[in-house]
Amino acid sequence: MTVCILAEPDDPVPSFVALKAERRGHDVLWLSESQLGNTWSFTMDDTRPQRGYLVYNDRRYIFSELSGAYVNLNPQPALPFGIELGSDDMDTFMGSRRFIIRRLSDSLPVPTANRLRAGRSNNSKGYQMAALAQGGFLVPDWVISNVPRDIDNFSGTHGGQVVCKSISGLRSRVQMYDVSMHERLNSGTTPIIAQQRIMGTDVRVHTVGGLAFATEIRTASGVDYRFDSGEQKYSAVSIPADVESQCHAFADQEGMVIAGFDFVVTADDEWYCMEMNPFPTFLPYELATGQPISDALLDVIGG
Repeated sequence: MTVCILAEPDDPVPSFVALKAERRGHDVLWLSESQLGNTWSFTMDDTRPQRGYLVYNDRRYIFSELSGAYVNLNPQPALPFGIELGSDDMDTFMGSRRFIIRRLSDSLPVPTANRLRAGRSNNSKGYQMAALAQGGFLVPDWVISNVPRDIDNFSGTHGGQVVCKSISGLRSRVQMYDVSMHERLNSGTTPIIAQQRIMGTDVRVHTVGGLAFATEIRTASGVDYRFDSGEQKYSAVSIPADVESQCHAFADQEGMVIAGFDFVVTADDEWYCMEMNPFPTFLPYELATGQPISDALLDVIGG
């Protein structure tokens, strides 16, 4: 069977999945977004998706004959080699190409992790926080604004223990709300989401199909372990049954085969969900703990 991977070849996570797939005996069809129309193309019928097919270097792959697909796109993919565009033309080209890729991922009649329509709540952190709360998760207090007075008042309500980050789905660093952030808002900027800082231990939960893998991350200090200097220690931990059920239900609701949920667990064992990532970078957690996240993924998309 053939596993389709739609990603850039320099991305280590899809590369790892491809390696594991090949070790299982699968053929791997690697499609780079930047090479659409160059090394590969596709033809589809909206009314009968199973009749669609991919063409890679003159070889045809029928959609329905794939075992599954893994999609992990670069937020800023490259242009095809030799093409140069101005900023306006670049935006038009990138948007059009991404729309075409979205149509492809949404139309594949095989298990796909994840279709680009999946996990769309992540595009608006405020919407996602409300959706997580509605899904039964315990979430921190939060507010969205670009008015310094609003964030100052919110911070005062929580004794100055407030973190802030981007409201979009783009990866951003979580920071304490402080004087420098106040000045940035005061000088004029886009809205941010400010969240009550929950003191506790970071835990990432990856759901894949019907499985869940919880990883505790301990650091010496800092607010965002992904960016803070210092050594991180990863350990596999158990997850309460009710929290696991909430994760699976939310992932299913969002149409996701794989999802990453970020929690802070307090000393009283309260699991606060901070956000959900529809395209989680699970490799550091798997390599550090041995949790078989990629194997679970391949069980779904590898047939």
